[in-house]
Amino acid sequence: MNITANQAAANMATLQALLLATAPSQKAADFANRLFAQVNERGAEWMAKNAAALQILSPFGDVEADRRSAAPVANNRAFYLGKFQILLVK
Repeated sequence: MNITANQAAANMATLQALLLATAPSQKAADFANRLFAQVNERGAEWMAKNAAALQILSPFGDVEADRRSAAPVANNRAFYLGKFQILLVK
C-alpha cells in the first residue's frame, strides 16, 4: 500500500499527539518526544517509505475518539515506540 509523504506526515503528527496526550508521566513524554524528533528529522518522504513499519498507513482519530476505541493508542505505547526505535537504528 502506498501513502503520500503529506499523508504520512499527517498520520505521524496525529500519532504523536495521541502518544503525548496519553503519556503517563513527563519522563514518558520526554522519551517519546526524543523519538519523534528523530523520526521527524528524517522527513516526510522517509516516513512514507517506512509507513508500514511505523504503523502510520491509516489515519488516527482524535484523542477522545481514540480513548473510546477498542484498542486505544495509549494501550499500545510500547508497541509504537518500540517500532520507532527498531526502525531508527537501521
